[in-house]
Amino acid sequence: MTSSITSKPLPLSLKQFSVDQLTPDSQCFMFFTLDSASLYVCMWLSGNSSMIELSSHVRCDIIDYAYLTQQCAIEPFQAKVQLTVGDTTAVSCVTKPIAVRFGPAIGHTLAVSAQLWAQAYHSCDGEGDITASIDEFQVLCDPSVCKTLFSVL
Repeated sequence: MTSSITSKPLPLSLKQFSVDQLTPDSQCFMFFTLDSASLYVCMWLSGNSSMIELSSHVRCDIIDYAYLTQQCAIEPFQAKVQLTVGDTTAVSCVTKPIAVRFGPAIGHTLAVSAQLWAQAYHSCDGEGDITASIDEFQVLCDPSVCKTLFSVL
């Protein structure tokens, strides 16, 4: 059995599966959450000054494609952004400590999603045939997980 895009043989561990080349047009893999968000807008009567302030607790979760679970990539932290426009323009940002987690699962999800977006962009770009620019088909989860899952069924 071969991949229809590259005509390369699939690995032996995937011989009972076929590649249908159906990837979602819009795949949600990252979630940003703003908890306890507040937005203030101040405009002075003179009309030459205004201020916008946003404060919130920010969090980022990413889907782990291997197990289809959410992993916290950026732990919740408090942030405040203020924009002041008048005679001069000023932007200030104040945050509490920010903790970022990055490991193989998060890296895999970001790499696969970037490749899927690139493929979707090139297919909508109109610059020719997408089959000429793709070197390999991306498997979204570990083959051992798929094999185990289907052998149980």
